Amino acid sequence: MPRAPKAIKKPAHRPQLLIDWKQVDEYLIAGCPGTKIADALGIHHETLYNRCEQEKGMAFSSYSQQKRTIGDAILQKAQFDKAIGNTEKGDNTLLIWLGKVRLEQRETSVIAVDPETNKNFESLMKEVVELQRNGYTPASEKTSEE
Repeated sequence: MPRAPKAIKKPAHRPQLLIDWKQVDEYLIAGCPGTKIADALGIHHETLYNRCEQEKGMAFSSYSQQKRTIGDAILQKAQFDKAIGNTEKGDNTLLIWLGKVRLEQRETSVIAVDPETNKNFESLMKEVVELQRNGYTPASEKTSEE
């Protein structure tokens, strides 16, 4: 008598979703964090991080830093092209804002301090500390009972 066909076993887990790494790379180059990328892909962020280690052979933080560096270079190149007139396209305000946020470019001003002024300030501060040690209380802090 012929045997009954064996029942086909269903896998105990869900099939692995394919991750479009080209899309992930584009998000990372644009500076998006892994949590937002995972949301956009419809997966849990831990899934993205674990699959990066499995498929790319490195921690997600290292992988994302490599891609973000590419984005920073592209942004800096766009600023350079705009600055020397290689392109008419682009928004100057946006380039400045992105430079400040992504590339940590800041407007800094240097305040020159005269060495003599600095010496006088340090001397004055030492006097204040010494007065405080000796129990000096300014008149504005004294109570009427004293």
